[in-house]
Amino acid sequence: MIQPRELVQKTWGSLIPYYLPAPKQFDLWLARHDYTTVLHAITQTAKKAIKLNGTMTAEHMVRFCSKVMNTTAARQQLSGGGPAIRPEVTI
Repeated sequence: MIQPRELVQKTWGSLIPYYLPAPKQFDLWLARHDYTTVLHAITQTAKKAIKLNGTMTAEHMVRFCSKVMNTTAARQQLSGGGPAIRPEVTI
């Protein structure tokens, strides 16, 4: 059975093939957010990268993706429509 991190990494790799974050980054995202929030953020990051014609740095992509996840989770929490951000974890 394929693990969530592998699925998320494959999704990132298919949408943004020129940069793949370290496996620890995916583990951190999945520890803090649910799977669908992570996938949504990766999709939004790919759209942003296309819009900026590939000028996003690797750090910008990771930060943007994290921001999308945090914003999505906060909106879900405010609307009562989903899980809150998970507490800080150390990996």
